[in-house]
Amino acid sequence: MSNKLFCAALLSLLGISGVAATENQTPWGVEFPEFRQLTPTVNDASPVGLAELDAPVYDRAAMNFSNMRLYDSAEMEIPFLVRLETEKQLIFIPTECRSKIESLNKVGDNSYEVVIELKDDEPTPVEADIQTPSLDYAKKVNVYGSNDRRNWQMLKQDAEIFDYSSIINLKNTAVTFTGSRFKYYKVRIDSFSEHKVSPYSELVTQKRQGQEFSSTEKTMQLNDTFRIDGIRLIARISRQALIQNKKVNYDVADFKADGKINKDDVFTITTFRQPLTEITVLSDSVNFYRRVRLSGCDDQKNWRQVAESTICMVTIGNKPRGEMKLNFPEHRFKYYRLTIINGDSPSINISGVKPGGNSYAMLFIVPKAPMQPLRLYYGAAAMSSPVYDLTAVLNKANIENYRRFMFGKVESNPLYQPRKQKDPLLGGKYLFLGAIGLMVIILGWLLVRGVKKIESLPDGQ
Repeated sequence: MSNKLFCAALLSLLGISGVAATENQTPWGVEFPEFRQLTPTVNDASPVGLAELDAPVYDRAAMNFSNMRLYDSAEMEIPFLVRLETEKQLIFIPTECRSKIESLNKVGDNSYEVVIELKDDEPTPVEADIQTPSLDYAKKVNVYGSNDRRNWQMLKQDAEIFDYSSIINLKNTAVTFTGSRFKYYKVRIDSFSEHKVSPYSELVTQKRQGQEFSSTEKTMQLNDTFRIDGIRLIARISRQALIQNKKVNYDVADFKADGKINKDDVFTITTFRQPLTEITVLSDSVNFYRRVRLSGCDDQKNWRQVAESTICMVTIGNKPRGEMKLNFPEHRFKYYRLTIINGDSPSINISGVKPGGNSYAMLFIVPKAPMQPLRLYYGAAAMSSPVYDLTAVLNKANIENYRRFMFGKVESNPLYQPRKQKDPLLGGKYLFLGAIGLMVIILGWLLVRGVKKIESLPDGQ
């Protein structure tokens, strides 16, 4: 009887362990809800393929892209890696050109022209920087070029320089222009002198027979003349190529207003979980300065602060100028909450946002005889990252040109089987440990029973 119980316990243990092992073996492809076909955009001989990830992939991909697998039509897995895309960009260094102011002439009633001679062997300038100690001004500027000081060519018309530092930290003293290299440059500044209202006023009192019978407050006018300390001609010289992260503009899934919290306007941005590093607020309102706060989360409950900054827009002439962009470290939240902190000021009109951020691409070795189409399966609920030696291979190969692939439409995986929620006590690991515990109990019981039998035997047996 004891031997039968022992064998039964052992068979039960093996059977339970076998069930647990069988449950951990997942049939091919059933964990992925979607897939995308990859087709080459050009037929070249590069052995390495590259496909930039897009919104549907970002929306389903894990933070470390671990729940993605690449297969050919024969269900053979193709190793790949996901990397941050970079690009080369020339650095243009502003360089002051050697020059000399030749003359200053008054034109009309209220304009002045400054003629500047560019020294020989200097590069072609693309900017005139007007140095001035004046504050609170807005001027129209025209720039001309000539080689003989008689025939002038217009390089820039009705550019604006301004200073609003008494209201907001907003100032511009540079005028950019394009054109060939000239020996002489002429800068014309309009509205050189302006009448401004003085902060002081004059009180005029009239008396009759020693008695005051009327008083008049007169506003005082000041003649504000623009002052020039110098004009610098600036060239931009390309020095070197800078490798930096490739920036991409992204679309949002939804943008809606959530009303007010106290006096603040709140908006919810729904994304496709792209790797964002900036959001530009779109508004047709002008002449405002607001503090803004950006938070993010994936469940619309546990919000985390992403950025806090200011946005502003001031109308200068007919051109609004300001800063409406929020910059922050890379995030891939599904939802963002934008809060406009109004204080006691009225609300501004917010029409939407324009996100931007980094770009990621997957690299893979293109099969010599590729069985088309290649398919990227993605979106599994939980998966560990695959371990490939592709990173070391690509580093050794030093590939610079890639065969570019593009994603096809999103397709549902007919083999997909959603994971069922199981009681953790019935999971494979706990079931296996329970079986071991049961075996220990049975063996202990058999041992105690055997000892009792031995003690019950008569002496001498």
